[in-house]
Amino acid sequence: MSYHKHEVYIVCLADTSTTSHIFYQHDMFADYQTTNNIAIGRVGGIHAHACGKGTIRLLAQLNAETRQITLHDMLHVSDSKHNLLSLEQWENNGQLYHAKDSIITLNSSDGTPIA
Repeated sequence: MSYHKHEVYIVCLADTSTTSHIFYQHDMFADYQTTNNIAIGRVGGIHAHACGKGTIRLLAQLNAETRQITLHDMLHVSDSKHNLLSLEQWENNGQLYHAKDSIITLNSSDGTPIA
């Protein structure tokens, strides 16, 4: 796996209440499909609509080790103020997470910490 010399740091908030991964930055999608403004409820106190969906590839660093995380079916919600990682979707896709003392660790399906 190769990495670019100029890295962009993207913040994603792990969210226990959202049922879908949400990204507001259109330029971060590796592939993208326009949708018909799907109503998704409230995001950050506003009624939100997804204008597209696709795949996002992120680099996660944990203990000086960098891993790629690929998230499929990310909803593009341009009105959102934050990128939200749905912990429900994370688990539905076979991955695990651990929460302790307000710190969340994302794990692969075999339990290996990745972020």
